[in-house]
Amino acid sequence: LKFWLARARPAPPSPQGGAQRAMVAGSPSKPRPHVGARLTKLRKASQLLVAGAVRDLLSQDVGRLLQEALPPGSQRWLQAARIGAAARLAEAAHRAQEHAMREHRAAEPTRRLDK
Repeated sequence: LKFWLARARPAPPSPQGGAQRAMVAGSPSKPRPHVGARLTKLRKASQLLVAGAVRDLLSQDVGRLLQEALPPGSQRWLQAARIGAAARLAEAAHRAQEHAMREHRAAEPTRRLDK
């Protein structure tokens, strides 16, 4: 029985992401993500942060906050200004995140983990 457990065959690839399970001395290890999966996950998390910031900006009712200071009929241009500000925020955040990833070499540790 011990001999059979030590020679256990690896499990077939799983349908989610093609990760394979390796068997070492009869005990399963965690599935390894495909090469580049960690960096992809990091980039996706960064995009979610930007999306959350834009969503927060757009959810604020600026018209209600500034209604006493704004002239009547300012809702149309105020809405356009909010959308423009949200677009500029998203662009600036994406640029800053890409710069930070290059500056701090975020891809290097993920590549080392993938080996």
